[in-house]
Amino acid sequence: MNLKALNKRDAMAYEGIDSRIGKVPKEEWYAMRVAYQQELKAKAFCDKKAIENFIPMKFAEITVRKRTGGNVEGNVASGAIEKRVKKWVPAIHNLIFIKLTGSAIADLKKEMEAQVKKIPLRYIIDNETKKPLIVPESDMDSFMKVAGSKDEGLIYLTAGVDEYPKLVSNDKVRVTGGPYEGAEGYVVRVKKDRRVMVKIAGTCAVLTSFVHPSLLEKIEKS
Repeated sequence: MNLKALNKRDAMAYEGIDSRIGKVPKEEWYAMRVAYQQELKAKAFCDKKAIENFIPMKFAEITVRKRTGGNVEGNVASGAIEKRVKKWVPAIHNLIFIKLTGSAIADLKKEMEAQVKKIPLRYIIDNETKKPLIVPESDMDSFMKVAGSKDEGLIYLTAGVDEYPKLVSNDKVRVTGGPYEGAEGYVVRVKKDRRVMVKIAGTCAVLTSFVHPSLLEKIEKS
């Protein structure tokens, strides 16, 4: 959306500013799409400017082929050595979370797209509000606690593509110990394993590996 095309009041509302009191918005987590799998370039750009950001990552096995000489047969060099190695890669392509104010992230988009090798950054739109999707701080905190654990047993799901597993109950729980301590989510069962699912509405979800019931406490509804 072009903010210049809006009147002042609508433009302020779009960015979360109360036009009646001119309140300056705080920094919030925006879920963004990065075209052409350039999410790591987007992260490096943000890191260089000390902008808080997060990309869910995972270990993946890839094949590395080292050519040792000899004749080339088709696309494979004869005598080539193949080796399987683990690499730290984005768990969900084209996704990055960035913490900024509404006006600052609009400026960041323009700056990234003005680069010689531009990095196209797009808003993920909330289906209900029809505005850029903003992730609540508490949801983002839980998501980062789990996705940032480097646990190889995590499962990532993307909204609209993967079907989320059914909840064991509608009660929200908090993990009280272990690598996910402090994370809040809902208990699900996957292949008989009890896991905690932390969901970012309209974007994705991450499932912990097995969590023992003794490490879960029910969050009472206020």
